[in-house]
Amino acid sequence: MTGFLLAALLAAGPSQGALQREQGQALFKEGRLEEAIAQFREAVRLNPADAVAWYNLAYASRKAQKFEQAAQAYQKYTALAPGDADGYFGLAESLRALARRAAAVDKTRHAAVSPPSGR
Repeated sequence: MTGFLLAALLAAGPSQGALQREQGQALFKEGRLEEAIAQFREAVRLNPADAVAWYNLAYASRKAQKFEQAAQAYQKYTALAPGDADGYFGLAESLRALARRAAAVDKTRHAAVSPPSGR
């Protein structure tokens, strides 16, 4: 996608958050984590109810070893998708990396009783 076309699509309106999320996913697949994180942050700013964007932000942040940022995004995600085991697992892993063991164990229990999302 050309830069001009992408800029036009991003300026188009209500679907901005989804376009930012898609751009973030493309950057993530290329291994450009910092740029992907920036796109996911913009996606959740534009659409705070976008659970997938919160998950993507959390996952990319965890992969970039930004565990505090990841934990915060996973908390937002699990509030929006409380039945998804993947969110609790990611939150538990982030909390474990932050040496918050008791909280990590609690979130691991949530993951054990919740089905995966199938995103």
